[in-house]
Amino acid sequence: MERLGIESYQIKINLTAPTLIFPGIKVRDPYSIVDKPTTGLIYLNSKNEKRIMNLVDIAKFCDATLERVLKEVKLKIFETEFLKKAPLLDELDLDIMKSYEREINKRPRHFEQMRRWDSFSNRRPILPTMRRQ
Repeated sequence: MERLGIESYQIKINLTAPTLIFPGIKVRDPYSIVDKPTTGLIYLNSKNEKRIMNLVDIAKFCDATLERVLKEVKLKIFETEFLKKAPLLDELDLDIMKSYEREINKRPRHFEQMRRWDSFSNRRPILPTMRRQ
């Protein structure tokens, strides 16, 4: 390209994975709210490593992880509201936990609605899900 008098510049693209941890995450309890650097929920992944889940990134997680996190979030809310067991969450953390619970509960319903819309628009019958009995 240099012969024609046109210079080409190669654009560098950052292909690194997003940061899911931060310094000091080791001392935090799992399934607690962290507000720095961004508001998020500390959860344990399948390898029992602490990671952060942001509220806007819930759609990127697999269903098994979300079910595990939802179970623990419901337990934390129940312990705080009804059993009054330590560690108690303050009002802001409790509201954030409830918002995580709502958003995680929305995801399977949204997936089911998209599946139904796809079958309607493509005129394909919805196949029953295979369940073990």
